[in-house]
Amino acid sequence: MKKAKPVALAIATLMLVSGCATYRVTHELERTIQRGSCKVAPIADALPADLDDEDRPRVSEISNLLTSLEEELRGTGIFTSVEPFDDSSRYMLNATILTFKRGSGAMRFLIGFGAGNAKVTVDLKLTERESGDVIFAGNFSQEISNWTEEGHKMYGKIASDFANALKTRVGKFGDLK
Repeated sequence: MKKAKPVALAIATLMLVSGCATYRVTHELERTIQRGSCKVAPIADALPADLDDEDRPRVSEISNLLTSLEEELRGTGIFTSVEPFDDSSRYMLNATILTFKRGSGAMRFLIGFGAGNAKVTVDLKLTERESGDVIFAGNFSQEISNWTEEGHKMYGKIASDFANALKTRVGKFGDLK
C-alpha cells in the first residue's frame, strides 16, 4: 500500500503539467493602452511551404483560434469592443502559426510518453493600427500530451494565456486611459 502514494503523486504531477502552455514575450508592454476597439486579423501561416496539407492546421482549427482570441480579448475588459470586421479599430491583433503538430489522441492514450502529442506555437502581436507600432507581442506555445484532453483545446489555452498576460501587464500601469 505504501507504493500507491508515489504512483498517485506521479500521475497527478503528469496530469498537472501536461497541456501546460508556455510563452516568451518578444515585445514588452511599455505604456498603458488607450481606450479603443480591437480587431483580430485573419490568422497567418508561417509553416514551411513544402509541408503537406494534412500536416497543416485545418480551417476549423484556425477558426477556433480566431474565435478564442476574440472571446478572450472581450473578456479582459481592456478594449471597448473586439469585432472581426471593425476596420476602424484602434488596435489589431495579428496571429501567425509558427509551428504545428496535429498529434493523435489514440496514440496519447495507447502509448503515452510523448507519442501523439499535439503542439502549436503562435506569434501574437498587438499593434496600434494607425502607427503600426507593436504594443505587446510574444510567442505562445501549447502542447497537449494528456490523453484526457482534445488537441483543439490548445487554441483556447493560447488565447487565454495571451489575454491574461496582456491584462496583467496593463494592470501594472493602473487604469486604462
